[in-house]
Amino acid sequence: MIAAAELACVVVTPDPASVTDAFSLIKVLRRRGYRKTPSVLINMAQGASQARSVFQRLDSAARRHLQCSLHYMGGIWRDETLRQSVLNQKPVALLPQADPSCRQFSTLADMLDVRLAQMPVRKAGIAAYWYTVSKRQPAQAEKASRSSMSPDERCFQAVGELETILGRTDVNAMLRYDVFMRLFALLGGSLDNDTVEIIQAGLGAINWEALSPAQRQHLAMHLRHLAGEISPVDASSDDGKQVGLEISQPIPPEPVYDRIRFGDQESLVKALKEQPSSISLNQLLRSLADKENNNT
Repeated sequence: MIAAAELACVVVTPDPASVTDAFSLIKVLRRRGYRKTPSVLINMAQGASQARSVFQRLDSAARRHLQCSLHYMGGIWRDETLRQSVLNQKPVALLPQADPSCRQFSTLADMLDVRLAQMPVRKAGIAAYWYTVSKRQPAQAEKASRSSMSPDERCFQAVGELETILGRTDVNAMLRYDVFMRLFALLGGSLDNDTVEIIQAGLGAINWEALSPAQRQHLAMHLRHLAGEISPVDASSDDGKQVGLEISQPIPPEPVYDRIRFGDQESLVKALKEQPSSISLNQLLRSLADKENNNT
């Protein structure tokens, strides 16, 4: 209930046991996630100097051991008027304003107004607290349900979440890349027969017909290169002669520009610029070759 309050004020007396109990309470609040600055009211003090001294001891202990500071709300002095007020069952606030005890409570009320004015309105109050609790409870319930699930159930739930997120058309391409790269790295962490079967079955389940011809050609070329890296073919072995027949075929030479027939390339470029746009490339090359033959 302290967390639900708009302002937490710890009332302390100069008694050492009271100071110890106040420090323990503040310690429990910090461990429970309370991040506001608690206020401290010193009650039954002999005067302002004693009240300040008690607060400074408590504040120093909180700073040193709990890494938090406290707010000094004020002090209430011990006097005979308070004792008589309790015996007469009459609040000191009904006494004249000139009475020292009444004046202390009036000062305390003013300090409380100042303290409340310094706090954000929307982040304070019991309504804001219960709103935060209502938002936190579903997350805690989901976390508790996950901890009670078996490894198989957690895996299938994770896969379902990935299908929901990555199945959208507006998902970031880099996100898909990073996720699948991590999945492939996880799959390659334990290479065995099951891994090979998983890869083969996964490749067979992909709808390759949805790709364009250019995409299929590019992917097929990459897979052939990958297959050569996985299992290089030895041309001297019998398997190499049977499987890699295409490798033993003579590779045609790379095309080379025939400078003898067509002259240097600068002359060719100049001739291209001089020809009309209606002439084809074959006609141009044939005319250049005939011109070279006539010159020889």
